[in-house]
Amino acid sequence: MSIPIHILLVEDEAAHVELIRRAFESHTGQFSLTVARNLANAYGRLSETTPDLVVADFRLPDGEGIELLPADTENLAFPVIILTSQGDEQVAVEAMKAGALDYVVKSEDTFAGMPRIVERAFREWGHIVERKRAEEARRLYAERLELLHEIDQAILTAQSPRSVAQTVLERIQKPIPYLRASVTLFHLKAQEAVTLAVRSSGKTDLPEGTRLSLDVFGDLESLQRGGITLVEDIHTQTPIMKPLEVLSKEGVRSLAVVPLRTGGELVGSLNLGFDKPGAIDAQHLEIAREVANQLAIAIHQTRMREQIERHTAELEQRVAERTAELNTTNERLQSEIVERRQAEEEARAAQAFAQSLIDSSMDIILAADTDGNIVEF
Repeated sequence: MSIPIHILLVEDEAAHVELIRRAFESHTGQFSLTVARNLANAYGRLSETTPDLVVADFRLPDGEGIELLPADTENLAFPVIILTSQGDEQVAVEAMKAGALDYVVKSEDTFAGMPRIVERAFREWGHIVERKRAEEARRLYAERLELLHEIDQAILTAQSPRSVAQTVLERIQKPIPYLRASVTLFHLKAQEAVTLAVRSSGKTDLPEGTRLSLDVFGDLESLQRGGITLVEDIHTQTPIMKPLEVLSKEGVRSLAVVPLRTGGELVGSLNLGFDKPGAIDAQHLEIAREVANQLAIAIHQTRMREQIERHTAELEQRVAERTAELNTTNERLQSEIVERRQAEEEARAAQAFAQSLIDSSMDIILAADTDGNIVEF
């Protein structure tokens, strides 16, 4: 059985109400008719439930039917058909400008054909709703692409994992209106996580650098597989862990833990806290997952860059130290070479001097043994 179309009829003339009621009752379609005699009564009905469609008389005892239309017709929750006894084009223009979906002049034929008028209007409204949904989906998709592009550009200029995380937390608050957000890095061997960056509406008792047990983040195996941990209402957690108790005191009611994975490895999480239970929807989760994937890669890249820069600095330091050692050794060798050359020059000079003495001497040099006998001259 199809679900009946719920119609709110706002009409003060009883005869007209009865004719319209009979038309719906004799029609094969499924309709549910609720009647309000004036605007005040209509507002009361609307506060209780939202109809699928409203049929309202233009002239009512306490005002005009178009007053049921909101000022912002873009957020109209239901279509409105205006009835009038006047075939006045100005009234029609006024009704359509106010956001009415259709405008009909009262007559017996109009009353008899009201089921068909409603069905046609309901189909048209369905097309309008689908078109708005498609436009909204395109707008959200364009915003998401712009967000991811902004994050890409910000990541390129980021100098550390912390600055990358802070940039992402700042950028995602517009499409995902969180109360508090943080990025944590996991140390699986130590079974703990370290808070890398935090963005909060106020002071927090879980600042950057806070170390947390991995138990706080839910099922690690699920996170490893890419699952998101959702806490629909922190107040229903029993027993409540200390970090969640702190978040609750800071106004967080619901929480989403989105895994950061790179190369199949769980490296951390993007944590989003909201001020209402069950506040995060499917659209938010989809954006959060895309951002988390991008963030994980960016953090991995910046950490690798830091390691390369650190290793480069260490290598440059070792090269500088080795160069200094080689320079010192070279200086010492140069000094030894100079000293050796000086000694050789001094020895040659002494030998030359001694030879010159021998060559210039006129005396006979005799050699004698121990007994005084001359053995050489």
